[in-house]
Amino acid sequence: KKDGLAYLKTKLGLDESAELILGSPFDYANQVRLYLTRKMPEPNDKEAFEPVASEKILKYLKQTQDRAFVLFTSYDLMNRIYERLNPVLETMGLITYKQGKDLSRHQMLEQFKNQSDTLGMGSVIFGADSFWQGVDVPGPALENVIITKLPFPVPTSPLVEAKIEQMERTGIDSFINYFIPEAVIRLRQGFGRLIRTRTDKGIVVILDNRIITRQYGRFFLESLPECEIIIEE
Repeated sequence: KKDGLAYLKTKLGLDESAELILGSPFDYANQVRLYLTRKMPEPNDKEAFEPVASEKILKYLKQTQDRAFVLFTSYDLMNRIYERLNPVLETMGLITYKQGKDLSRHQMLEQFKNQSDTLGMGSVIFGADSFWQGVDVPGPALENVIITKLPFPVPTSPLVEAKIEQMERTGIDSFINYFIPEAVIRLRQGFGRLIRTRTDKGIVVILDNRIITRQYGRFFLESLPECEIIIEE
């Protein structure tokens, strides 16, 4: 966690500033269960990953009776998994929302909250980019955050390409010093969607098994608040 602060200080040009690390008001150990899956196809293997990920998403949605965000790192993957799952979810009588389909983000969130507050029903939002941060759904309306992939920056983005080129010119390992820190920050933001008050409870699911199988996975796990971790095969 301290390493993450050092990265942010360097990124913002605040290397000489003083540090003050404050504890969280939340009791994550009793409010959150984190589910990891070991035997998953790697996300880069689309043909193998998508059907298995769809099955896992359905499993964990049933576990919390919906009331979930399913977070994606790309619209392409989100659209394909949504097309796989939406017919099944509709037959179960569930209400689903997909970013970019019909409603604005604000409209989706308001309807998502109202399903729980007024009808006592759960619903599911399939979201990308902006749903990883700046979204506040306190209370029982949101009890499940499913993260499909570790949120590494897109290497083909012009800004990312320029950053990589600059770092490699100076002999800096861009994966360790850019891709991992940026993905760690993004993962913490996604994780943070779940617990917004001291009474919130729920689960976070990470379907990307690289968080377990790759050596760099520890950077992600160490960055998250201490909570109960359940590793499923």
